[in-house]
Amino acid sequence: MEESPRPPTGEGGVREAAEAKAIPKQPTRAQAVKAEVIPAKPLAVPRPARPRVEVEKPIELKKAEERLRALERFLATTARIPFVARDDGRGETLASYRVGVANVRIAKMDEVTAWYMVSEPPLDAKDILAYATALEAIYRKAEIPEKSIALLSKRKHMIDVEEEEEVKPLDEILRPYVVEAYKTIGVSPSEDEVEKLIYYLNRELFRFSQIDTLMEDPRIEDINVIGPRIYVGVYHRDFSQYRWLWTNIYFRDDEELNDFMNRLAHTVGHGLTIAKPYADFALPGGERFAGILGREITARGPSLTIRKFATRPFSLPYLVYSGMLSPLMAAYLWFALEQKAIIGIAGPTGSGKTTLFNALLACLHPNSTIYTIEDVYELYLPHRGWRCTTTRKPSMLASRELVISETELLKMALRMRPDYVIIGEVRSEDAVYHLLNAAFTGHGGGFTFHAGSAQEFYNRLSIMLQRTGMSETLLSFFWGCAITSYYDTPRGRLRRTVEIAEIIPAEGGARFEPRGIFSWNSERNSFSPNRPEEVYDKSVKMRWLTSRIGVSQEKIVGDLELKMRAIKEGVSRRLFDAITFHQYLRRHYYPKLMEG
Repeated sequence: MEESPRPPTGEGGVREAAEAKAIPKQPTRAQAVKAEVIPAKPLAVPRPARPRVEVEKPIELKKAEERLRALERFLATTARIPFVARDDGRGETLASYRVGVANVRIAKMDEVTAWYMVSEPPLDAKDILAYATALEAIYRKAEIPEKSIALLSKRKHMIDVEEEEEVKPLDEILRPYVVEAYKTIGVSPSEDEVEKLIYYLNRELFRFSQIDTLMEDPRIEDINVIGPRIYVGVYHRDFSQYRWLWTNIYFRDDEELNDFMNRLAHTVGHGLTIAKPYADFALPGGERFAGILGREITARGPSLTIRKFATRPFSLPYLVYSGMLSPLMAAYLWFALEQKAIIGIAGPTGSGKTTLFNALLACLHPNSTIYTIEDVYELYLPHRGWRCTTTRKPSMLASRELVISETELLKMALRMRPDYVIIGEVRSEDAVYHLLNAAFTGHGGGFTFHAGSAQEFYNRLSIMLQRTGMSETLLSFFWGCAITSYYDTPRGRLRRTVEIAEIIPAEGGARFEPRGIFSWNSERNSFSPNRPEEVYDKSVKMRWLTSRIGVSQEKIVGDLELKMRAIKEGVSRRLFDAITFHQYLRRHYYPKLMEG
């Protein structure tokens, strides 16, 4: 029997071991025999691969996956689900009407309380996902022309008419994003669904979020947001007997309300910061905004008030029809302005001062040039020669040199040779001085003021003049004032011109005093006097025109009667907006004057 080789040792042994590993080991006899008996396995032939069949997913499953991806995108963004107002049907329905796509219902809850209930198109889960998808796409690639946004303003007089016709409406710009968003989540939307989503995108991006219906309702005068999670209040023109109506609309938290106010402020170049957490400015549509940001100076959180103005301001015929003043009173004030007089209209907030002044100015000759100065745009005149200006109050971080006051604008106005100069609301002594000084150069005009009576009006005006170091003799160029007020009754809020007075020299000539021409009797709800001849007899200013200028009593009385007829004709024809009545005067009243 052969010995097996011993393992190599030493240096040579290592080499021998390496060689041994390199030599293949020979099979034993038994292994050789076994190999002869058992046949070797045949080589495996590779089978052709089966074609891979894709299993088509059910359509509903694909839609579900697409919606899930859309939901993931929605959760990854900071987009808020739009607030949707829902009317639960409470209370007794007093009135119901449409405002755009929303339905409004005035609901009486008890003898002293009524609510303003809004119902908007509902949003389901797929609508919310489509909204978020469209919103993301708009933020990424939409180009929204500024003029398309400007067309949303109710007052479009700041937009060039020719260019306005070429501007693409926002609805058309948003539509493809909405349709594509629904397709992205696997939904074929109906036209109603597309219109619904366009409404909410438009509302949240470019308009007034959840209070948009309130802003669009022409019957709403004021909107009051006291704080987050508190129902918004509105002052409704047709239901003023309830004072404020509460709505079913609210802002959900401080952040939502702060963001909303900042967005409004940025649209007009203002800012709200912790350093100065309050602001007062005009919105693009002419509405007046006043708001407080955060909780720096208020305990109940951010708050705001928006005061709205009629897009087509009321005419003198409407004010006469509503009982604010008589046709003779309206004719008297109109006559005074035509004489290039300086008049004032005073009263508490919300009494109709600006409304009355706007209606009077709209009656002036169509070719008159009128220069208005306001802190916030409120006047809206149909004259081609109307130049509207506003003061500028930059933020506290800006240079004081950027401030433009009403006094500076008034000085500029006198260099532009207007027929009339109007100050929206006098606040400074210098403005009073320069306005009365304008009478020296033949300018007519006037201003609004806060005063409760003709005597209070005169006292405040006199004090303001004294502070400038000027003599009261300047008041000789002042015609007089009209005092407006309001009274809440079971039938609603009544606005009345309670007094019209002239500012004339007192006995002795050292001072001046107001002398009443018209008055309102609250018990009988009537005005006096009622005849033009009586007005002439009471009016020192009219008799002065006769003695100093030679205008006869017959001519003055005839002018008043002609104006009264025009106003009464406007009432009978229901020419209740200032623009329509202005056009009527242009066609029928002023041509008669030209004929003599």
